[in-house]
Parts: sequence; C-alpha cells; structure tokens
Amino acid sequence: WKSIYLQVEWLMNHLETHLLGNHYLENGAALAFVGSCFEGEVSQRWLDKGLEILQSEISEQILPDGMHFELSPMYHSRVLYLMGTLSATGDQALKQIVDEPMRRMAQAMDALCHPDGQIALFNDSAFGIYNEPKQLLEYCSRIGHFNFVKSEGAFELSASGFYGWKDLKGKYLVCNFGKIGPDYQPGHAHADMLSYELSLNGRRVIVDSGVHDYGSSEWRKYSRSTAAHNTVEVDEQDQCELWGTFRVARRGYPQNVRFRPNEDGFILSGSHSGYQRLPGNPEPSRSIRWDAQTSSLNVRDQVQAKRAVRVVSRIHLHPECVIEGHSESLLNINYTAGAFQIEIHGDCRVVIGEGWYFPEFGKKMRKSVIELHAEGVFTEIAYEVKSLPVPCR
Repeated sequence: WKSIYLQVEWLMNHLETHLLGNHYLENGAALAFVGSCFEGEVSQRWLDKGLEILQSEISEQILPDGMHFELSPMYHSRVLYLMGTLSATGDQALKQIVDEPMRRMAQAMDALCHPDGQIALFNDSAFGIYNEPKQLLEYCSRIGHFNFVKSEGAFELSASGFYGWKDLKGKYLVCNFGKIGPDYQPGHAHADMLSYELSLNGRRVIVDSGVHDYGSSEWRKYSRSTAAHNTVEVDEQDQCELWGTFRVARRGYPQNVRFRPNEDGFILSGSHSGYQRLPGNPEPSRSIRWDAQTSSLNVRDQVQAKRAVRVVSRIHLHPECVIEGHSESLLNINYTAGAFQIEIHGDCRVVIGEGWYFPEFGKKMRKSVIELHAEGVFTEIAYEVKSLPVPCR
C-alpha cells in the first residue's frame, strides 16, 4: 500500500497539463482506476480527481463520430482500451462517464480497420503497439454490453474527416480529409491532408507510410512528410511546417469537403489551405470517385496558384506490389491476391521511385512510389486504379 500510495501521490502532483491530449487523459484514467480499487478517504480523493479529469477530457477528446481527436488510429486503440478497462471496474460513476463514448469509439475503430484486421496507418500509427483491433472490439462490446454494427458500404466520420467504403469482399478504401489534429497538440500529426489507403481482395495495395520511430531521425522526418503520403506536394514543401520531433508550425485546414455516398460507392471532394503560405498561394483540391461494382478508384487533383508551381501527386504501393510494366499512361501491377492497373490522365510526367514503409516501430520495408509530376499556374492530374481479374504478364 505504501508503494502504491507514493506513486499515485506523485502522479497527483505531476499531472501532464503541459502536454494535455492523450497524456492528460491517461493521467485521469490511472487515478480513477486505482481510486476505484480501494476504499477510504485517500482512494476517494484519487477517484474524484480522476473523474474530474475524465469528464472534461472525454467530452473534448472523443469526437461526435467516436474518433479520438488526435486522429491516430493507434492512439484511438489505446484510448478505447482505457474506456473498456475503466468500465470493467464496475464503478457506476465511471461507467456512466465511459460507456457511451466507448460505444462510439468501437464503431469508429471498426471503420478504420482494413480487411486484414489491422488499423489504417494515418498519422503516428503502427501495428503491434496496442491490442489487436478484433480482440479490443470483442472485449469492449462484452464489457459495455453492446453490439456495434460492422461497417459495410460507405462510411462517414465527418467530425474527424475520415470517409470511405468497406465490404465483405475484401475491398476497403479510407480517405483522410480532416484536420491534421488538435490545434494545441499536433504532436502525432503528419502532413497528409486529402490522402487515402486502399485494399483489394483483402490485401493492402496503396498504403500510408506509417511511422518508424519517435526520435529525431531522418526516418521520422520522412514518415511525417507530405512526400510519404498519397496526396499532392507543391514546390517540394510539406503541407504544414513540421519541425522538431513532435512540432508543427504553420498548418493548413481542410476546406469545402463534400461526401456523397450511394449504394455502389461514393464521391468525395475537398481542398486545403496548407500551401497558402507559399508564394502564389497555391490551393490543392482533390476529388475521389469510388465504384465498388467495378472496383475502380478515380482520383483527380487540381492545383490553382497565382504563379507557376511544381506539383507531385504520389501513389505509394505496398511492398508486395510489383510493377510488371508501364508506359506514360498505364501501369500494370501484381500483388499477392491479384492485379490492378493505374491509368494516368492529364498532362503529367510519370516517375517510378522508391520509398519506405514502416508498418511497425523500427521496421523498414522498401516500396515502389509512383510520382506524377506537373508544373504551371493551373495543374490537373488524374488517374484511375482498377482491379483486374487475373495477374498481369
């Protein structure tokens, strides 16, 4: 008891109010959990402080669509686990605070998982850090006595900016048209507005780069950059001014986002202000059309500026994907479970480059990156990704 007392009292005097975000929420969860395990005046003080923190932070950090406000599927998993653990104490005051947001979080968690059962890798996210999503969802639904509806067809998490499609045939598309994160705590944010990930036949084929580490390394700098994501880069600059290990200076915001779902897919469009700081005030916009019947994804990028700018739209292929042949307008790609084509439209130059994929912390895998280059006051790049019935030869 003495050891527990000293540690918890230390926490009471060292709450991470200088960081806030998931750190402060974890402080509240720890105090509430340990306070619920004992009786007496001291433990009640811990519980009361934990409840105070949780009441204020959950209402801010869990968005109406159920997503954690730092917009990292990995940290979302962590916070969902905390909600389940607090509910499992059986303390009625705790259950009253956590059970309803836990249900919303579980629904969002399901929407952000690929057919392989693992999370999308937006922002600071990696596999194998927190609970397996399936295990986590089963645990929370059992503890909270609820059944979440498995995502099927078009889904919309409008508060966090995640939109997409998920079906039982192994097709999954998730698009990131939201903010990079909370304004006062963007430490886990990447410069990836208007990006996406795609799975076909149950396998990831177009991927986010993930995150390699939390150190001051070239790998972290790369993984946070716009060039590491499936979106448009202007004049070799990031959408946001990334600096240090967890810092972001001038950043942009999504604008004019519209989502129009239908029974066979959806149309999504939007722009962002991330490059307004550059000469010429370039504004990128993107429209995405997904047709599940034909397993085809159409992407159209436009950049309008007051001076000529250099634009690169990138497509990051999963390391399993092999480019079998290509011309200036057509690429044939094989992967473990099938094949697909990428047909290029518009006046652009195609470059096949290399990049890095970080599915787990400390793990590096080489991947092919398709770069579509254009230059001008107004540029337009369009391409179609279409699944093929047989492998390319």
